[in-house]
Amino acid sequence: MARFLNTEATDAAIVSIIAGAQKKVVLISPFIYVPKLLLERLIDKAQKENTKIVVVCRATELKPDIRESLATLPNLELRFLENLHAKCFYNEESMVLGSSNLYEYSLQNNREMGVLLNIKDDSAVFREACKEAEFILRLSKVGASQRSAAKKKSEDSQKSFPPEIIRETGYCIRCGVPRFRDLAHPLCDDCYDEWAEWSNPNYEENFCHVCGREWSTTIEKPLCDSCYRKSQRGR
Repeated sequence: MARFLNTEATDAAIVSIIAGAQKKVVLISPFIYVPKLLLERLIDKAQKENTKIVVVCRATELKPDIRESLATLPNLELRFLENLHAKCFYNEESMVLGSSNLYEYSLQNNREMGVLLNIKDDSAVFREACKEAEFILRLSKVGASQRSAAKKKSEDSQKSFPPEIIRETGYCIRCGVPRFRDLAHPLCDDCYDEWAEWSNPNYEENFCHVCGREWSTTIEKPLCDSCYRKSQRGR
């Protein structure tokens, strides 16, 4: 059953959501200023349990020192959305919705209100809220530094393959790592496991499956425009 949260309970519930995450925790907040103790918990969770941390915020509100702090998080996916106003924090089983930003001042000084949802007791509402959160994730954009890192990872991986193999190789549309070419399954095993948590065929990915070019793709449309046109001519 949904539970009301005051300021102190909101803070505690967010910590519990991070601690209880199995594979992934999503933190959506326009303003980000992660308290030191919370940052330490995120780092510990990511290092010990290889948990993926997804943070969505406004790029214009992210101060350089906070960006540097977040960069210390293993398995971080930092995304930006300038008209973001929602505040939502969740893992596979629990979610906090409310007025509080993930901002130290808000958690320590403001009077906030929130609601805690659980997939077991609030299944319909929890899943609807997750759908809307996934919509926000699709609208958001990965930071330029992360796109560059993914692109470099793809390029470095390609160097280890001879040209004749590269021509027959596909690329994971999320991380860019070479794999066997299969348009019906354009993700590597690790990235597929991440995708399967939500199974959203329209979730925006990063690379063309055929040429490995950095491109906005989806699991339903895994090709860049050039490769798509070539595939149509070959029919």
